Amino acid sequence: MSPYILIILAASIAGNAALEWAYLGQRDKITEARGEVTAMEQQRDGARGAASACSDAVDDVRTLLTSAPRKRKRPVPTSPPRPKATTRRLTRSFPRRRPCPATTAAAPRCA
Repeated sequence: MSPYILIILAASIAGNAALEWAYLGQRDKITEARGEVTAMEQQRDGARGAASACSDAVDDVRTLLTSAPRKRKRPVPTSPPRPKATTRRLTRSFPRRRPCPATTAAAPRCA
C-alpha cells in the first residue's frame, strides 16, 4: 500500500472518531433537555389543575353567596353614654440604671 493511501485512511478514521464524539455529546444533551421539558410539562399541568380547581371553588362560593337568603341587619340598640371615670395617672420616679461600660477590660457588675 502506498503511504498516501495510509495517510488518507488515518485521516478518515480520525474524522469519523471526531464526528462520533460530537454526535454522542449532542445526543446526551438532547436526552437531558427532553427530560427537563417533560418535568416542566408535568409541573405546568399540575399548576393548571390547581388553578382550575381554585376557579371552580370560587365559582361555588359565588353561587352560594348569591343563592343564600340575606339577613336583615338589626338596629343596634343605643345606650346612654357612660360617664368617663376620672383616673389619676400614677407616677413614680424610679432610679435609672447606669449603662454598663463598653470596654473589654473586666468591669464591675452592672446593677
